[in-house]
Amino acid sequence: MSKERLEEIEAKHSTLTITSERGGIEYTEVDVKDLVFLIQNGFEQVKRVQELEEVAEADGSAFHSLEKLFMESEQQNKRYREAIENIKKKISKQLEGLDAEEEMQRVVELSELMTMAVGSLKEENFNLSHSTEQLDLFGEESE
Repeated sequence: MSKERLEEIEAKHSTLTITSERGGIEYTEVDVKDLVFLIQNGFEQVKRVQELEEVAEADGSAFHSLEKLFMESEQQNKRYREAIENIKKKISKQLEGLDAEEEMQRVVELSELMTMAVGSLKEENFNLSHSTEQLDLFGEESE
């Protein structure tokens, strides 16, 4: 809708002069071109509003999907942090009381096991809702 055209129509009809009255209804003269322009552009505006409402609804759905994905990612990161802490504790426990050579050998073994476990996580998109104990990296019973 042309802003200039609307301003022109508004200026032209800002002061309406009543030209006749019938049955209690007042009538005024309006340029037919102005009336047609307003009606046509009114329909265009209604259509545009509907389009924008649909876009807003789709954007809202996309936002909620992204928000859900973000929340799931945060939960997964929390599980990863917990798993890492658990692994650190178990490694410390495994290394207690070992001399330097035994400790180094055990660290190498655990490192290899961790590398394999991380590879499995990447390949299978492992869901860490399973506990790290289920990975049985330390040859212990599950807690």
